[in-house]
Amino acid sequence: MYSYIPYRKIAHENLNCSKGKEEFLLGQPVYYRIYAERQYVQQSEETIFLLLKNGLADFYAPSLFWALALPEKFVVQMLTNLYLYPTNRHVYHLIRIGMLLGHDFCQWLQKKWDDKWKKYTQPPSFYWTFKKMVSQMNETDPILLASRISLTTRISIQGGTTMIARDLLDNSKVAASILSDACMHVFQGDDTYRTIARNLDYLTYGTAIQKCATKLTKSVIKTVGDRKAGDVIELKDIE
Repeated sequence: MYSYIPYRKIAHENLNCSKGKEEFLLGQPVYYRIYAERQYVQQSEETIFLLLKNGLADFYAPSLFWALALPEKFVVQMLTNLYLYPTNRHVYHLIRIGMLLGHDFCQWLQKKWDDKWKKYTQPPSFYWTFKKMVSQMNETDPILLASRISLTTRISIQGGTTMIARDLLDNSKVAASILSDACMHVFQGDDTYRTIARNLDYLTYGTAIQKCATKLTKSVIKTVGDRKAGDVIELKDIE
């Protein structure tokens, strides 16, 4: 049985909001510990948004559950920030979410990035990654593209069962359970499960995100307006 974490104290003890800076004080391992039992977290919208922000933009960790728990305006703000202030790490979340939001969002983002980088001799590597993924959308399930796996990918958790991705696509409850197990392994110090947890996050919640695609796409496009993507900030630790 997992050890208990006092979720009600998250906002008061584990988040630093001083001087306008918002960060999760207990670090990435404990973030994964909380995500392992995310369904029990009951916090204000502002606190859930901080968990979403830290998961997506700071830890490059599974975070889609928080997005689905929030009103649209918070998710639009997060996606807008990912677009306006890209790093070579968290921009991959924007690309993967883009696969789930569909062709309209991807065509908009592609045009924005073309305006920014098409004439560059060496545009960021994710610019080409995104182009390649968009070209595959008509032939490959967007959830699989976002998850970075294939239908035949074997997903194994130490001490648990081995599942094939095909069997998880239509069984979000089982996928969510395996995702929680992967997060617990990260919390316990096995960083090899970080990538598995991220991929399972998209497999688990991809369909739910797709249901919000039309509204999110329209809102993000309206919110961004004529603003261009910022220059890329280089960060390490990309898997």
